[in-house]
Amino acid sequence: MRLIFLCSVALTLACDSKPTGGDTADEFTSDADADTDTDTDTDTDTDTDTDTDTDTDTDTDTDTDTDTDTDTDTDTDTDTDTDTDTDTDTDTDTDTDTGAVVSECLYDYTEFGAADCDAAWDSLGFTCSELESDYGWDCAGCACPGDDVGSDFEPAAVGFYLQTVWDEEADTLGPWYIPDLGSGATGYLPYVTISLATSEFFTMDSSDPLREDEYCNMYATFDYTSAELDAEYFDYDAATGGTGETVALFAAYEGRLDIYSVEDRCYDWVDRDPLETFDGTHIGFGLGPLSDTISAMLASAYGDEWGEYESSYVAQYVAVNHPADTELGYDFVAYDWNTAFFAGVAPDTCEDFLLSDGSSLEICGEVSLEYRDGGYYYSMIDASESEGSRIAFVRGDPYWYEDFPNLDLDIMTEGAP
Repeated sequence: MRLIFLCSVALTLACDSKPTGGDTADEFTSDADADTDTDTDTDTDTDTDTDTDTDTDTDTDTDTDTDTDTDTDTDTDTDTDTDTDTDTDTDTDTDTDTGAVVSECLYDYTEFGAADCDAAWDSLGFTCSELESDYGWDCAGCACPGDDVGSDFEPAAVGFYLQTVWDEEADTLGPWYIPDLGSGATGYLPYVTISLATSEFFTMDSSDPLREDEYCNMYATFDYTSAELDAEYFDYDAATGGTGETVALFAAYEGRLDIYSVEDRCYDWVDRDPLETFDGTHIGFGLGPLSDTISAMLASAYGDEWGEYESSYVAQYVAVNHPADTELGYDFVAYDWNTAFFAGVAPDTCEDFLLSDGSSLEICGEVSLEYRDGGYYYSMIDASESEGSRIAFVRGDPYWYEDFPNLDLDIMTEGAP
């Protein structure tokens, strides 16, 4: 089964790893700190411990890989050189490579959660390429063991999850920003993460450093309109299709994905071009009630603290084209593949953010945070409160990755506006 458990409600580097998407969709540097802010992620917080997260982190999440990477670079070159020519080549190359990583990173990023890029790989599973491209770190001098991939990538399943501010009365998905936690505020426009994963990913321990090679992410804007989506609870026993029990969604949106960032690992896909396959995907997102299956998973993950957070959670329903015997050749039904929690947001609190062309953009919607236990946490709110006029930061996390045999990857974009 392709099951992924929830991420933490803590605002941590591991949970909120999102790439810089340029000015088109993702994050922006506050004017107030534009000249010095090299940390482009939302998580300027120094909380990198595995946080006394309310999440018991049973997750096989793509994030919190507390890699005990000892650099498995066990150079097998024993250079026995069975050179058949008559050279008296005694080849003295004894290759005493022990595989130990000698880190000589030039820059210290302790205040952002790890001493340097190599330490971030060991403790959080972030590669140098991710840290440099997504967070503005400088990994000069580092060994960067996590960047030595070089193998084919054969994904077997895909997940889609949305982060946004939802304004129920206006029926819109809007931007938000994380307030200044020491390196300037960081602004975002709504975006969708498209996560590809291999079969091995779902069976590997989260601490296995090789697991980093078994998934990759792409990031996209969501060009949408308000919609009436057909929705059902997913049949987690059959691992395909719905239970037949229809669901009334709180709100729903239909549109297309426009990809603006692709991690390098995705391009190692053996059989397909990830951009050609998923750019322009016809997709729908809805917010609705939790099924018994999802509720049980969350209750197990949170343990005794579930009662404190239960009211903040909803399900995020996802619709993509599934092959079907219909006139169109596919159906478009939304299933509860993701969890989502509601956090407070101040819609009238605004900040100016600097764009790469030198212009500025005002983003309104400061996400509410709480500081406790040495770190910043989202300030959770009751998802049922003020029904009809709810405004909340909504963060989806994948629970189900749809298996490729259930999809036809050649028709993912059909029906998209």
